[in-house]
Amino acid sequence: LDPRDGKVKDFTLEAFAETAKLTDYLSDIDFIATPGVVRQSDELPIEIVNQWEFFNMTANTTKPVMVLIAGRPELADIYDMAELIAGGTDALREKPFVIPYLNSVSPLLFNLETLEKLFESADRGLPVCAQAAPQVGATGPATIAGTCVISAAETLLMLVLQQLRRPGTPFLTGTVPF
Repeated sequence: LDPRDGKVKDFTLEAFAETAKLTDYLSDIDFIATPGVVRQSDELPIEIVNQWEFFNMTANTTKPVMVLIAGRPELADIYDMAELIAGGTDALREKPFVIPYLNSVSPLLFNLETLEKLFESADRGLPVCAQAAPQVGATGPATIAGTCVISAAETLLMLVLQQLRRPGTPFLTGTVPF
């Protein structure tokens, strides 16, 4: 929804840049998460959409960014870009400013792309934000308590896999049950 004219429009790279600039000026906001999804086009094929989204965020904010990424190749590109910005691999690992958002496919499933992104991050010693998103009574149990158990199991499994791959790698978690 464009705040200037109230019309519904496709999300654009320019909107990424504007959102990042706005976030940068808001003192009570500590980071920016992927604010929308840019549609692929002939000018912007799917293989490079995420990289351009990342560029438009980091070029317009000094705050950390949480990115929603399609797959491991795109994440590897973004980490390479982040290493250039940070001043090298070690500098990025010491002060990571980019973190991918990963989620399971409730109940208790993990698609290959999610696991590949988890392992790419672990191999580089970089944190992830892993969250479960079960729907109460649909992809999770009918009770809130049961849904919390599914959420905990899914995020703990991602933590265990990450730590088996590279012990000591930072890990953020939460849950967003519906």
